[in-house]
Amino acid sequence: MAWIKMRSDLYENPHVIRLAVQLSIPRSHVLGLVCRFWAWADTYTPDGTECLQGLHPDDLDRIMEHPEFAAAMESVGWLIVTETGIEIPDFDLHMSQSAKRRALTARRVSLHRAQSATPERYASVTAALPEKIREEKKQNKQNNKGIESGDFVAEVLGITGPIPDTFLAAWADWVKHRKEIRHPMTELAAKKAIKKCKEFGYDTAIKAIEFSIASGYRGIFEPGGRGAQGVQGTRLGRCEAPEGKYPD
Repeated sequence: MAWIKMRSDLYENPHVIRLAVQLSIPRSHVLGLVCRFWAWADTYTPDGTECLQGLHPDDLDRIMEHPEFAAAMESVGWLIVTETGIEIPDFDLHMSQSAKRRALTARRVSLHRAQSATPERYASVTAALPEKIREEKKQNKQNNKGIESGDFVAEVLGITGPIPDTFLAAWADWVKHRKEIRHPMTELAAKKAIKKCKEFGYDTAIKAIEFSIASGYRGIFEPGGRGAQGVQGTRLGRCEAPEGKYPD
């Protein structure tokens, strides 16, 4: 029987958001497609490569019944297209039989320890469970609200309605860009930038983010306004100005 690991926070994953934008489908549809693909691959290949040798991206699109699926998966790093076929990165870590054995072994060890515990020890473990559960929920909440996540953006904007996936994808790209140029944003800087994006409107903010990434800027600038290297740009947040262009 095929077996795959499923993350509870996958819906908010920036890769899923970008896939939804590229394929022009809801994120819930993306989840169905990627899980179906991983289950199919796990069923028919022992190592993530064997049955995919000689498989063309177009073949995979037909299998998944969705055009451009392979190209979208490759763009987010969940698929590698080679001259000889297709590969799945980190297949052994997440989807192989060895991964399944590791998960089952960990579960057996946990059950054995619980069954071997003395009544006193079991009672102390039970008493600590509520606090542990609260701590885990708190940690999960923090993990799910990284500055690149949709939850974080919604919290900053103070809205409960839908946020365009195109903007969420652009924002996730901006957070990634800042990390790649070794200037990761603080939470405060991210909040200010998001609020400024709201003032500009989603469409203008997306264009400004794309322009700023392409230009290698540390701040978000609208094309055509005051900016770095003689390009005129509009600032989205005082803390986001390019180095040397604005006083602190």
